[in-house]
Amino acid sequence: MNPKLIQELLIARMAAHSKGTRMCPVVIQGPPGGGKTDCVEAAAHMAGVGYVHIHGPTMPAEDFGVPMPNKDTGSLDFYLPHSKFPFEGDDNWPEFGFIVIDELAGMDNAQQKVTANMMQEGELHGLKLKPGWMFICTGNRQEDRAGANRILSHLNDRYITIDYEMKTDDWIEWAYANGVEATVIAFIMWRSDLLAPTFDPNIPKNATPRGWAERVSPALTTTPPAALFETIKGSVGEGPAVEFMAFNDTFMSVPDPDIVFAKPSTFHVPDEAHILYALIGALIARVKPDTFPAFITYVSRMPPEFMVMAMRNVITAHGQLTQTKAFVDWAGTAGAKALFSR
Repeated sequence: MNPKLIQELLIARMAAHSKGTRMCPVVIQGPPGGGKTDCVEAAAHMAGVGYVHIHGPTMPAEDFGVPMPNKDTGSLDFYLPHSKFPFEGDDNWPEFGFIVIDELAGMDNAQQKVTANMMQEGELHGLKLKPGWMFICTGNRQEDRAGANRILSHLNDRYITIDYEMKTDDWIEWAYANGVEATVIAFIMWRSDLLAPTFDPNIPKNATPRGWAERVSPALTTTPPAALFETIKGSVGEGPAVEFMAFNDTFMSVPDPDIVFAKPSTFHVPDEAHILYALIGALIARVKPDTFPAFITYVSRMPPEFMVMAMRNVITAHGQLTQTKAFVDWAGTAGAKALFSR
């Protein structure tokens, strides 16, 4: 299930939950680095509810309650961390929200048992959690061999399992909205197979959506040129780093977009695919409403598949351009029909 649909699902379940329908927990599973936790946090913001993130495997035992001897009863009472969980009666927490247990499958059996009880009973050592809060768990799959343990059977039976799948178009849309460098986005347009290849636990570093967005992208503007390759290699692996560095050289050498916008009817259209991807990425990064007519004129001279890709991605990056006269005029053309039929 793609991130947008997962967010819609979580928001719908929260809406039902807020009206009194008890909703069972949801576990979102997928390969490492795909953005599962970010997806849930975004859903919480869109729903306007609270958000608590707990990294399960590294959660200290005391966060589940510190046992304190009760001299009067001879039993143990538990000191509970009100800063970690939204307990009833605590006005510091909103009435509704998501409690996210990250890396559920990385928790040991004891941690999983406590988590299972919280999910089932809505309490921790007898102290009730606010009923408006829903449990959402994330985790890697056992087949990824990324530290995922077997989920206890009685816990596995208490939630809905959703498979998280990040499509290239989803990531590109997210990347434009979150300031990922244009070079990285253009590279992923070209080599979408390197966005999240099959996870291999036997290699030092795997390419992941998180790696491209959170490590490669900022490295382009913060890393000395001599150290850039090693930095990218340490972010997404050696093979992807070699290909990205070659593409980055191409991206840096494409014509200035302003020159292209000045002569959209006559400026040379490259033949090589990697140069077209780089040039389209550069044009999308620089286009504005006043240069959008020139953008349309130029990309319309490209091979049809590149024209479609360029228009789809410029709309993704700059949705406001759909309100311009240039877009309205273009929307009635054969090229537009080709775009919207795909």
